[in-house]
Amino acid sequence: MYPNYPFVDVKRIELPKGWVMMGVDLLHEFHDLKQEQILNSSFSVCGMREKFGKLDVRCYNAPLVVERLVSGYSLQAERTCQDCGYYPAALHKRNNWVRVLCTNCAIKSNYKLA
Repeated sequence: MYPNYPFVDVKRIELPKGWVMMGVDLLHEFHDLKQEQILNSSFSVCGMREKFGKLDVRCYNAPLVVERLVSGYSLQAERTCQDCGYYPAALHKRNNWVRVLCTNCAIKSNYKLA
């Protein structure tokens, strides 16, 4: 599945294209913590996705350092466009859908500022 990240315990990580590099960076951070033996062998990433315009990262056996890392990346995601990765972006709505978009992507996709 993810040979460089044996602690990833899902078949697919589902992130919008604008958040993919952020997800890769977070996995690199986890990898470095594993290499430094800060994370124990039972740590695993159970999921990483966008949910209701927010970054949703689920981990098993996550110490405080992981929770703080995820919290920081979640804050970054709240201001990063899901479509193009542009920063800053904001929460937009269309019908019952909410997404974090920059102004250009919101106009292209017909989303309005929430």
